[in-house]
Amino acid sequence: MSSSPNPLLPIKTVTVADAATPGEQTAARELARLTGATYAPGAAGGVRVAVATRGRPTHLPASADATSAWIWLQIGDDGRGEVCATHGAFLYAAVRLLAGPISGFTRE
Repeated sequence: MSSSPNPLLPIKTVTVADAATPGEQTAARELARLTGATYAPGAAGGVRVAVATRGRPTHLPASADATSAWIWLQIGDDGRGEVCATHGAFLYAAVRLLAGPISGFTRE
């Protein structure tokens, strides 16, 4: 694992809600550490890390409504996006998925 920024993950800022849970905060800090981004609680923009109870992800497929547990990762070329999950414990797992080798194919 490298702590240097990955050019396929152009994340500059990682955000959480002001009232973020410890699980949201831990996952967001880890994502910031992995990508060399700034951790900015309460800020707008960047990559938002949140449990699904804070709101449905923008581009989440409708089929997710039929399941009780899911993880959603979306990071655009502009470094903005979201990491969301139905359960707080899933957030850290989602972020750790990004710690492995990422190719142009897996990014799609």
